[in-house]
Amino acid sequence: MPPFVRPSFHSSLNPRKQTKMCHPDATASHPATACSHRQPLPTGTTDSVEGEEAIDASREMERFPNRSVNGHSPVSSMVIPEAATRRKLVGLSVKEWTGLFDSLPRTRQFVFLTMGMFLFFGAHNVLQEAMMKVEGFHYGVMLGYMEVLGVTVCSYLERTYVAKETKRVAPLRLYPLLTLCLLSSSGLSNMSLNYINFPTKVVFRSCKLVPTMLIATIMNRKVFSSLEYMCALSICVGLILFSVADWTLAPTFNPIGLVMVFLSVCADAILPNAQERLFGMGASRLEVTYFTNVITLACMTVM
Repeated sequence: MPPFVRPSFHSSLNPRKQTKMCHPDATASHPATACSHRQPLPTGTTDSVEGEEAIDASREMERFPNRSVNGHSPVSSMVIPEAATRRKLVGLSVKEWTGLFDSLPRTRQFVFLTMGMFLFFGAHNVLQEAMMKVEGFHYGVMLGYMEVLGVTVCSYLERTYVAKETKRVAPLRLYPLLTLCLLSSSGLSNMSLNYINFPTKVVFRSCKLVPTMLIATIMNRKVFSSLEYMCALSICVGLILFSVADWTLAPTFNPIGLVMVFLSVCADAILPNAQERLFGMGASRLEVTYFTNVITLACMTVM
């Protein structure tokens, strides 16, 4: 009778892997029939064997939590789904984030964009008002210059590294009008703060819808419904009431500032209608934004 040999630890995990040890004399005397008592596994049982191995490995981890299985620590081999998903989202590039946003429903996209617009536009106004309230600060044109500079840099980065646009579609001869409108809108709007308070400027700028509709009818032959005109008229009435209240509460309200902000609104109303013509030629949003601001920045730098 062959001597009893203790099986290894890993072979004891799965009964199917346990094999009887052959006696050396048996191998020498009967090489053809040596270890014939090993029963081969039937075909088609690979999946079941792997499943049993996984179950046995999990039981081993429960019994010996500090022991490594197959050379790997049980703690290090565990992957937390939430952490993995978080790492995957952080590692996304800007273009992948854009694709992720485009995959959302249009209603959700509209909600996110609207919230972002109010958030950043509100932060912009708060910071601008705080700067204009600093004693001795009378550099409204400089504020407009920094805004144009920021838009130029950001549009260039997005156009070059995200959209990867290299060609210009619209001719350069169409950009001087856009440059003049942007220059007048940004410069007059910020210079008006030397004469009127900030809430008055914000309300007038919010009234851009009225001249925009009128200019769109003249330039682009657009037709608006009666309801849209009634909404625009309501905005005008609210603007008049606010101006009267502001005149009563703020004696420093100056008509020169009112004229300047009104002209800036008119220039700002021409700008989107002129841009719409370039969009009709196939120019992208980034192209129009970049070239309009870079030419405006050059003009403001020279001036």
